Amino acid sequence: MTEPEPRKCVQLHIQGRVTGVGYRWWFQQQAQAAHLTGYVRNVGEREVEAYLCGPADRVDQLVERAAVGPPAARPTSVRAVPAPERDFGGFRVFG
Repeated sequence: MTEPEPRKCVQLHIQGRVTGVGYRWWFQQQAQAAHLTGYVRNVGEREVEAYLCGPADRVDQLVERAAVGPPAARPTSVRAVPAPERDFGGFRVFG
């Protein structure tokens, strides 16, 4: 019997040119493709907040990709902090 993959949940604060450039929609596609749960939302003119939960390796991969983003984005800072597990029933885009 194989052991379940370790799970990880993080809250991300991504700053830079990340609003008005399709970042949230790109992030949602990345999270859904990796079968992660959570949300992404704007929290100002130059900041996006995201919550991710799922297998630790997939969460870590998306945290790395968040620093690059879609072609029009220019993230300057990605801060990830551990977060408690919450059930969002999938991945959502807010505001």
